[in-house]
Amino acid sequence: MDRCYENNFQYLLQLFFEKGNDLSWTSNINNRISVHKIGICGGMNSDVDSKEAVASYSINLTENEIRAILENWRRDLDINWGWIEEFNKLIVRYTKFLKQLKIIGKDLGNVTSVKFSIDGSRLVTSSGDKTVRIWDMSTKSEIQKFRGHSSRVLQAQFSADGFSMASCSWDKTIRIWDLVSGDVRKLTGHLNPVTAIQFSLDNKNILSSSYDTTVRLWDVKLGLETNRSQRHSYPVMDVKIPSNGQSILICLHTNIELWNGQLNEQIQQFVGHSNSVLGAEFSPDEKTILSYSADKTIRIWDIKSGKELNKLEGHTGWVVSAKFSPDSDIIASGSTDKTIRLWDAKSGDEIIKLEGHTRRITGLDFSPDGRTIISSSSDGTIRLWG
Repeated sequence: MDRCYENNFQYLLQLFFEKGNDLSWTSNINNRISVHKIGICGGMNSDVDSKEAVASYSINLTENEIRAILENWRRDLDINWGWIEEFNKLIVRYTKFLKQLKIIGKDLGNVTSVKFSIDGSRLVTSSGDKTVRIWDMSTKSEIQKFRGHSSRVLQAQFSADGFSMASCSWDKTIRIWDLVSGDVRKLTGHLNPVTAIQFSLDNKNILSSSYDTTVRLWDVKLGLETNRSQRHSYPVMDVKIPSNGQSILICLHTNIELWNGQLNEQIQQFVGHSNSVLGAEFSPDEKTILSYSADKTIRIWDIKSGKELNKLEGHTGWVVSAKFSPDSDIIASGSTDKTIRLWDAKSGDEIIKLEGHTRRITGLDFSPDGRTIISSSSDGTIRLWG
């Protein structure tokens, strides 16, 4: 890495962190740093030697971290006289998830999923040890443990109001746990393991998918199945409902399909993956979806046209989880290659690779404010990044 790049970047980054949103310090910066279209270079007409600047404004970034930020900056932007505004945006955007903040849980066995509550105050995790656990984010500690499933739990999530939690399992059942009364309701009907669940936004229904090739809709209050799809040709690996509840997203084999809310008409199909699609997510504005697959890619699709907009490549193993950030700017993905990667959602460029887990990633989620990422792994840990 060219030393002039590193020196100036360290100097400017320290100034940014010290001054925050007050950019008045930029008025006299041009006589210290010369900015060219291809990037940053220092020393020209300088009244402060760049080595002295680095000594005075050293920060705790490794060369690889600097390289990741700077190379993406140089590749994606034409930096000219308007560079300082772009610099502000880039620092906020690309340095948010550089560090592992904390290992929240250890020795938990195969943690199969992790998800924030809608207000970000709690986490729910599911595990291969047949348990579901709830964690308090203020203390980073476990506050509740639920037992009842007879086989490994594949997924768990809070209801939108936070008063209930649902889990699905290899034991073919779904369980709804009342977090206030402690009551639990068991939903039975699937003939094979239940792969995914989602509460409707009004908390009245739960949607489920299964290896039995069906998607089913359940009434939460009654605990009864109210609708189901036709039998598909392949196991259904994931299912999602948009905020308006008017359609249902289904992942099966190498395809993603959008069906109407009654599950009797296919609206759109998204074709392009070369191996099993393991899951999908709506973007926050619900105009696009992302899908992730055993073919090691993440793909972005336009919902209206069904067209593939971008393909994100870089993982060396199956991509088992991926999420849009709340502002839609970043995509986070986790893989059997033990890494979490952050991507620019528009360009498809990889921003940074996060390493720390010692076995495959099993799930991840953004906090509601987009400031942190939580990840789960078969290494028995839950890790917080920010």
